Amino acid sequence: MVSRSMDDVIEATLSAFEGLSSDKLSSIFLTLQAVMRLLLKHHGENNFKLTHLKKDTLRRAGTLVMNVT
Repeated sequence: MVSRSMDDVIEATLSAFEGLSSDKLSSIFLTLQAVMRLLLKHHGENNFKLTHLKKDTLRRAGTLVMNVT
């Protein structure tokens, strides 16, 4: 789908969002939390490595948390 207007962009975004599973959205949010935490730790600099969170492994084991602390 080619976005030619703001309405097209909004429609494409909503369509893509609706196509994601709740597990995928949860994983994305946990990654976002981890990145934000590292940004705060590094005073806003982005010269850090994001470690692998192993979300799929934790999800299968039933130990995946909802918040990164």
